[in-house]
Amino acid sequence: MELLDSRPPDFAEQTNRVLAALGFPCRASLSSGGLGMFATRRIRRGEELAREAPLTMTVVRAAAEHTCAVCLADSRAAAAAPRWARACAGCGGVRFCSAACEAAAAAAHAGAECAARAALASTGATCDDGDLLAQAVRLLAHRAAARRAEVLPGLWGAYESYAARLVGVARRVALAHTAAPIRDVVDACLGALPGEARVPREELFDVLNRHQCNVYAVLGREADELASASFVGVLHLFNHACNPNAAFDCKPRGAVHGDGSPREAEGGAGPYFSLVALRDVEEGEELCVAYTSTADGPSERQEHLRNHYGFDCACERCSCNDPMREIEIGEAFDNMRCVYDDCGTGYAVPTADHRLRCLHCDRSWSDDEDEP
Repeated sequence: MELLDSRPPDFAEQTNRVLAALGFPCRASLSSGGLGMFATRRIRRGEELAREAPLTMTVVRAAAEHTCAVCLADSRAAAAAPRWARACAGCGGVRFCSAACEAAAAAAHAGAECAARAALASTGATCDDGDLLAQAVRLLAHRAAARRAEVLPGLWGAYESYAARLVGVARRVALAHTAAPIRDVVDACLGALPGEARVPREELFDVLNRHQCNVYAVLGREADELASASFVGVLHLFNHACNPNAAFDCKPRGAVHGDGSPREAEGGAGPYFSLVALRDVEEGEELCVAYTSTADGPSERQEHLRNHYGFDCACERCSCNDPMREIEIGEAFDNMRCVYDDCGTGYAVPTADHRLRCLHCDRSWSDDEDEP
């Protein structure tokens, strides 16, 4: 078992060895003083760039009653029942679509996490960012139990990987309006967890502050947020651009690797996720995702990035100073968006059968269909 626990820039070598073995068309390299991901060959739109299992995935509060905590199945889509009837007997805070998913979650959820959720529910203690609190509790519960999860074939992640490999934005620490909610989460988390699961307050604050620069939102139909997923192998290394050439595929895929080999995890193997190319990419081009909405204008994007990440964006879209180019890029993304009215936000990519598929709601349609 090889553990992902090396620090940058050393982990680029470890990461690239895995990417090469899996045949993914990208490699980690230095970019503007930090790490970034670059294309190793020409990549076609819709092609998978990388795939990975999250080290920490938790269902958001708004979706907790109707979303399976393991496979993210939505009870509203499966039946008329508004929520899954099967819930954790200890804390009642997580629900499951089946006995199999409940059993898969048992080792990961039982113990410190279940106790902390029960304590939070009994005392009524809360904080503004309950979804970050769930991630923090899960992360420290895994640390206390020394749990490992196979996030990439042959590579396992743990709390040590998370603390060592997550790349943050240094200037974000100075943002008082982002620091205060995290400190509230730290206090609530450490107050609910049993003593053996706790870490020093500043250590947890540092990890969560970097976490907020790397977490992915898993979306479903109607662009509803289902879960928060954080990664320590590959997906956290993609930098930002307001004209991104890559996007997160929100479809959870099964408990096997993309090559069909079984993926193991202590406490059950949940889904893995992919990044895909939004357009054709040339060899050597940096692969970037958007940390903000591509539908927003320049001032809105800059404000979001400055307020949440502490940096001013200087990507091609932001620095061109050409209003027509801004309009052209915005229209290109509008033309890529999902055609279903109850979604409308996901990007569409081509499928093997020459259809288009939404990366958010996972529905597909043909280009020649007037209405899907």
